[in-house]
Amino acid sequence: MNITLLIFKILLSAAFLLAGVAKLVGAKPLAEQFREFGLPAWTMPLVGVLEIAGASGLWLEPFTGWAALGLAGLMLGALANHAKARHSFSKSVPSGILLLLSLLLAGGAFQFDH
Repeated sequence: MNITLLIFKILLSAAFLLAGVAKLVGAKPLAEQFREFGLPAWTMPLVGVLEIAGASGLWLEPFTGWAALGLAGLMLGALANHAKARHSFSKSVPSGILLLLSLLLAGGAFQFDH
């Protein structure tokens, strides 16, 4: 794995680990955001677990690409919810950046696997 992909992996795993833990502990701003999205309360810890699992999966070499794709899927869902809630563009930017980095890491991981 080249240095660029390693940097993406470090950034993504840190971001998703922190976001996942924040959701599991019920951080108030995130709980409010999930309510704005119109999602049931149980979805926040579920997303938190998926983010932590994805962050961990990035470090399991045979699964790096798949974990990155799974995280990209979560970010597509986040962007859809931001749009549904009519959030400002600036509120959607973090999800968009994480989506892009996840897709880049997935592409790189699958390229190096073959």
